[in-house]
Amino acid sequence: MKRVHVVDALRGFSLLGIFLANLLIFHFSLSGKEYLDIFHISSWNYLFINIVKVGIENSFLPIFAILFGFSMDKLYQSMKVKKYKMKRLKLLFRAFFLILIGIVHGMFIWEGDILFTYGLAMIPLILFISFGEKFYKIVVFIILSLAIVFSVSGIFDNSNMSVNTSTFKEEVKQNVQLMQTGNYEEIHFNLDDSLDPKFKSLKEKFGASAPPFIFMLALLFPLSLFAIGVYFSKSGWFTKSELTFWGNKIFIYLIPVSLLVKSLVLIYPQSNTYTSLSLIFDITLSMGYIVLFKVLYKRYENRIIFKGFESIGKVSLSMYIMQSVIGTLIYYGYGLGLIGKDLFSLGFISFIIIYFIQCYIASIYLKHFRYGPLEYLLRVVTYTKINSKK
Repeated sequence: MKRVHVVDALRGFSLLGIFLANLLIFHFSLSGKEYLDIFHISSWNYLFINIVKVGIENSFLPIFAILFGFSMDKLYQSMKVKKYKMKRLKLLFRAFFLILIGIVHGMFIWEGDILFTYGLAMIPLILFISFGEKFYKIVVFIILSLAIVFSVSGIFDNSNMSVNTSTFKEEVKQNVQLMQTGNYEEIHFNLDDSLDPKFKSLKEKFGASAPPFIFMLALLFPLSLFAIGVYFSKSGWFTKSELTFWGNKIFIYLIPVSLLVKSLVLIYPQSNTYTSLSLIFDITLSMGYIVLFKVLYKRYENRIIFKGFESIGKVSLSMYIMQSVIGTLIYYGYGLGLIGKDLFSLGFISFIIIYFIQCYIASIYLKHFRYGPLEYLLRVVTYTKINSKK
């Protein structure tokens, strides 16, 4: 099937956003990023932190997930055209391999892995991958409706979900200190992974049912985004040139509104209203970025920056893992040990430079090879045969 180049470019662009959003975790740790008051941060560095929190965090990962669903359907359609047998089984092999990569990535490289969850969420979607456009249009409508209902209901939730004790903050400090000075074994196998404040809050509210609740939530969120991506694939959304108001333009107009709501969350962190609305506007901002990128790509697709996005987008899995390795070598104790230091702006600029170096590497690599290293392995596992082509 014909490759949709705008999707490759958008995937590459989303990888920049994910890298910068992950900078919060690299720089402060997964739990520490929720308690920035325990760090000494200058006003200059706070500016860059707020840029990430408002314009990037929680709004680029959904783009990546939507494109994951899109690519999954395109792969299934390609198998149909080529008359492959046991198409769902091949997709299942793919899901299991992603789970395996996720386990290795999360245990031995970096705690912020998404591949394990993606692999798990892919499994139920395989059952419905052959359903038509109308089915997924209904699913997307239900997803958006439920998101609005949950967001609005959160405004009226007066329960106290905060876990903000001095003891807990001290534990987070100790973890950050260990990550700053510890060796590989101490960081990856001796840290207390239960210190995530959101996990603590949910455990306080739901008790013993918190872990399964979190697990279901972790699966449903990417699964919902995958479904949106499948709908985009089946409807040919990315290849349509016209921009209707309700299907496209409205999301561009909502970009400043989304940024405003996300800014208000930082100004009024204790407000249920803004926090709940941000759940909707995170996704609204994602859609705004997608539509705006689609418009800009159609106008400037031959510019070098879009070619760079396209190149890294074609090898996004390999580059995502590379980013994790680079991030840990910069911030963890067995590397430069910069975690927790008042150098966030330097990290922000460095990550952008590293990303564009990755774009250059990807463009050179693709002149000699058709697939990235991990993309090739994923293809071998999916089709259970070794492709002799480069």
